[in-house]
Amino acid sequence: MKTQRTNKKIVGNVASFEAHKVVMMGEGVLADDRLREMKDDAIAVSGGGWVSYMSKTQSFLDGVMALLENSGTLNAIIRDKLTLMLAGGLVVSKGRKGVLRVLRKLWEQLTGQEDELQSLNDFLSDINKDSEEVLDVIERGFNDFLSGGNGFFEMIKGEGVEGTGRFFWLNHWDWTKCQIKAEKRDKDGRIVQGRMVGINDDWQKDTKGDNATVVALYPEWTEMDDGTQRSVIHVKDYLRGFKYWGGAEWFAVDKFVELEYRVGLYNVSKLKNGYKPSAIIQLFGSKNATEAKKVVADITNAFTDSGNNSKLFVQVLSDERYKANIQVLEDKSDGNYLELTKLAVQRIVTGTRWAMSMAGVETAGKLGNNQQPRAEYEKVNNMVINPLRKKAIKVIDIVVDNAAEWLEEKAWDEMVFAFGNNSVFSLIDKIDVNAVLSLNERRVMIGAEALDDDGKKEFFNEKQNINANNTNDFAGQGD
Repeated sequence: MKTQRTNKKIVGNVASFEAHKVVMMGEGVLADDRLREMKDDAIAVSGGGWVSYMSKTQSFLDGVMALLENSGTLNAIIRDKLTLMLAGGLVVSKGRKGVLRVLRKLWEQLTGQEDELQSLNDFLSDINKDSEEVLDVIERGFNDFLSGGNGFFEMIKGEGVEGTGRFFWLNHWDWTKCQIKAEKRDKDGRIVQGRMVGINDDWQKDTKGDNATVVALYPEWTEMDDGTQRSVIHVKDYLRGFKYWGGAEWFAVDKFVELEYRVGLYNVSKLKNGYKPSAIIQLFGSKNATEAKKVVADITNAFTDSGNNSKLFVQVLSDERYKANIQVLEDKSDGNYLELTKLAVQRIVTGTRWAMSMAGVETAGKLGNNQQPRAEYEKVNNMVINPLRKKAIKVIDIVVDNAAEWLEEKAWDEMVFAFGNNSVFSLIDKIDVNAVLSLNERRVMIGAEALDDDGKKEFFNEKQNINANNTNDFAGQGD
């Protein structure tokens, strides 16, 4: 008889159904680890339409700040990126701005534009009421961008008091104090008011932003009560599923950032109080509560904190029944934690698109020269630093274009900005000094006096005579 297939499995004389569970990818990810943003329908019914950072509580932001402040590797990488991004300063040339400007020669010398160039230099050197340079403001904004994925720059234009003329300022807004207000739409879905950014010292108490300074996102401008017009430039790192906020690239390795921090904290705590008990000490005897507390305090003070390790614990007793019961707890985790720290550093470097040699970590088995650091520098410079520079130049272009219009500096419209050379490697060891420096230049470098024309002739004549004598001596050493 033909057997019909079923989903039953026969075990002995018992028939049972076999259950299957399909585990989907990502199903095990904890809800707390999922970064989400408030949806539009939730914004519509919220207090003031404000979207907080990652739609998380203040404790989430505090945690992000704690990791940024306590991870030495992450901190160093962010600072190194900023240094390379801003190194070389701003370079300006004349021509049209646009996507295709890379086809032009950016390094051409400006001619006949000294006055315009000087006025632009004065403007960029005194960009706000605090007399900051433009790159000082750019550095803080992009520090925020690398730290939290968002950077805010406020432009202010207005009229000076008592006929002092117009002014144009650029300020930095701290991303940790900002929230974004969603755009307003009519019943047909058309935007009637664009997005706004609010900065507030205490969003927890002022949830509706009544005390916040609220400014429109560029290219919109807001008329303020003090008569100025303001607009905020928002630089953000795109994050999938997020409409209002950006996310820092290091969020993908945040667990390893936390591991680096916690391993260091573990070792500090261990040096201070053992972190976990290094021994269990039980004392037996007749003591009241006050006496017992004093004994515990005395032993704790004697055997914990730096300088108190490896001491002898000695008891002299009249009765063996009162002897101390001491159990030493051996800790073999130090080696594992060292390896864990190395792994955490590697993952942080990878997650931030950096290089091990650039982070100051030596790679085993590599030759003792700068070939590997030079290759890794070229890679991160092209793939990480140059895109950052383009974002910064875009901010500067927006500022200068709007300032040129407001301050009526039409010549500024033709100024094209770029950053100068930021190479951290010198080519001095590759250059033939005799080929690029004159005799007197070489003498000055070694501290000798420069020669006049007669001195040069005498120098070269002596050199020729020495070379001729050396050649004759060598030729006479034949058979």
